[in-house]
Amino acid sequence: MLTAYQVLHLLPPPLRARLIVERGIPGKGAGQHSSAASLIAHALVRVGCIECDYLDTRGLRFMVGEDEVEGGYELAKLYRYDGP
Repeated sequence: MLTAYQVLHLLPPPLRARLIVERGIPGKGAGQHSSAASLIAHALVRVGCIECDYLDTRGLRFMVGEDEVEGGYELAKLYRYDGP
């Protein structure tokens, strides 16, 4: 199971950079709720990943490329692939 932050981090660097430029860096203090990680979360649901649990992110930081980000909310959704 992964968070949308972790999936964003695992994308090829050019794609990750483009999403961040277009949608903004995710996490606390981003100033928007429609960041690159939000786009990833919506895409995960559309391609067959389902939300299955939540992770308490208080005190946690996530790597997104070369940046460390703190969760934008105290709870982050965890996704698992439920497809073929």
